[in-house]
Amino acid sequence: MLTIAILSKERISKPKARDEKRVLRRLLSILRTINGADAGGGAG
Repeated sequence: MLTIAILSKERISKPKARDEKRVLRRLLSILRTINGADAGGGAG
């Protein structure tokens, strides 16, 4: 849902690889702020 919202806000109907990369980075940033910086548990 967040991906669709971001793409529609930026008026991108058919995302390309570069658009998907940018959107995924934004989603990760949003999720980190929602969950807290240390809640990931990953290697990054």
